[in-house]
Amino acid sequence: MLLEGLGRMVGKKIKKEGHKWKIRFVKNAIMNVQMNVIMIANAVVVMNKLKLKHYGCSFAVGHGTNCGRYLTEKLKLRYTRDAENGSSNERTLRKLLTTSNESNFVLIGITSSNRREGLTTNKNNTFWNTWKQVAPEEDSDYKLLSFDPWVHKNGKKEYRPAIDEEAQIRTAIQIICMQSFLKLKNIPYLFFNALYNGFDKPFTEECKNLLNLIDENYFYQLRSTFEECQHGFCIENNMTISDEDTHPNARGQEAWGKLLLPKVKNILGIT
Repeated sequence: MLLEGLGRMVGKKIKKEGHKWKIRFVKNAIMNVQMNVIMIANAVVVMNKLKLKHYGCSFAVGHGTNCGRYLTEKLKLRYTRDAENGSSNERTLRKLLTTSNESNFVLIGITSSNRREGLTTNKNNTFWNTWKQVAPEEDSDYKLLSFDPWVHKNGKKEYRPAIDEEAQIRTAIQIICMQSFLKLKNIPYLFFNALYNGFDKPFTEECKNLLNLIDENYFYQLRSTFEECQHGFCIENNMTISDEDTHPNARGQEAWGKLLLPKVKNILGIT
């Protein structure tokens, strides 16, 4: 009854002031259209200015193309890259903190956790170079350093270093640091596992707790199995350079880009 009465009152008001209601309706419709046009125009301006910046190792360097370039082609973005063959996550963190990412969408491929970075000198110049930390029973070689510091002079070993466990924890901490920095700077971003780091089966409770601190809305399949990381995905689907060189080929890069595309669209608010 109350609704019927209210309906009759509104009906009388419209009949009495019909032309005024029509004018208001048209004005409101025009204003809504104008606001939508402005919002679309602003979004177009943002997208025209936006670049996709791709950080990572040889998987980001690619062989003629990479998943980042595929994304830029589909999203009509400009492309830039900060990646090196054999690069470490330590380098990615350092570069992210020390280079400008204004007007960038940041794409980061997490590489192998056992890669480390060391500052080296040659004459009067300094260079950052990658090395790998290996277990005490493994032989040291070029870029491979056997890590076993807790040995007394008499040869007695006090502790055995937990190489894989520590590397996994360190990588999780690096991801948390990078995510925190990107959020602080209000930079849109997406991470993915280029290489497998075993986050589907963390070695320690400490690593489990750290993984829970990572925002998985901005990480494509954080807890991926080997087959679900970029490297394993391309091997499983025969999308590698060769049997000996298991880097993704062009088809593998494009296929991986297709998997990332919906996530990137969602982050950028693109339908």
